[in-house]
Parts: sequence; C-alpha cells; structure tokens
Amino acid sequence: MGDAILMAQKLARELGLGVGISSGANLVAAFRLHETLGDGAVVTMVLCDSNRTYLDGPLLREMPARDGYLTPRTSFVGFRAINRSCLTCVDPQDPASHPTGIFEMAKQLERRGGRSPLNPPR
Repeated sequence: MGDAILMAQKLARELGLGVGISSGANLVAAFRLHETLGDGAVVTMVLCDSNRTYLDGPLLREMPARDGYLTPRTSFVGFRAINRSCLTCVDPQDPASHPTGIFEMAKQLERRGGRSPLNPPR
C-alpha cells in the first residue's frame, strides 16, 4: 500500500491529478505489467477514484520509500485524458447531449436565479 500512496501523491504533485490510493495502485500495477511485457507493450489503465476521502489521512502524510517501490524510479513525461463520454450517450453534433461540467452547472444555476457553488454567499 505504501507504493500506491506514494504514486497517488506523485500524480497530485507532478500532474495535478487528485486521485486516491487505488488509482495509485492501478498505476503501479500498470508500470509493473509494462516492465514484464517489455518496451513494445501498450498498457492502458483507469484512474478510478478521487482523493476526496483521503484528504485527512494517508495522502497528506509523509510516506518513506522502501526497497522495491516503483514510484521513486518513475518519471512522468505526460498523460492523455480520454473523454469518458461515448457515442452511445453523446451525439457529437448536439452540444446539449454532452455531459455538463461544474462551471456550466454553476452558470445554469445562476441563470435560473439559484446560487452558484462557485460564488457562495458572504
């Protein structure tokens, strides 16, 4: 679990991705699989959680690296995010069918006279 925590911390620190421990574990496993399969292999993985439930726990604590941990040997050169909407539920020609992000939701609330989560009352 220590290597997974270190990887989640590294993802947050270096790429700005707020993920949880299981996402750190998934990435460690993906890198280990890639080492096993060789340089020509393509390994895909999913960051399946957020760091929300860990913000007062292990992700904020200093974790020592131990022998055999992969995270200290890892360097990120970038990443590619893939839109999680599929063409089954989203029509590329119809922007109204696209998922709504938090900023668009806030704009819609403001237009309807509601309070925006981005501009709370003072």
